[in-house]
Amino acid sequence: MIFRNKQSLPIQTQGGFSLVEVLIALVIMSVGMLGIAGLYVESMQAGRTSIFRHNAVTLASDVADRIRANPRGQRRLQSFADGRQRHRALAGPGGRHAAQRPGDDYL
Repeated sequence: MIFRNKQSLPIQTQGGFSLVEVLIALVIMSVGMLGIAGLYVESMQAGRTSIFRHNAVTLASDVADRIRANPRGQRRLQSFADGRQRHRALAGPGGRHAAQRPGDDYL
């Protein structure tokens, strides 16, 4: 039998990650993914809000174009606005004309 000296054998070190290192990396990555998911939800809500605002602006522009294209409508709108201003000027301290009774207020 041949005996070998223990010092002559090369020492092999194992390379790799320990379980604790892997768990810490997993926690860090999960926190990052949660942040990304939150940003995604916020961006979806902002996109939906911008679509609603775009639709509102488009509808308002369409109504304004229709008013500008209809001269009788412009006169009616102006007379309505003038009547409201006169109504406010004639209203008393309570916001009502003297002829109005409390039962006439439907709003």
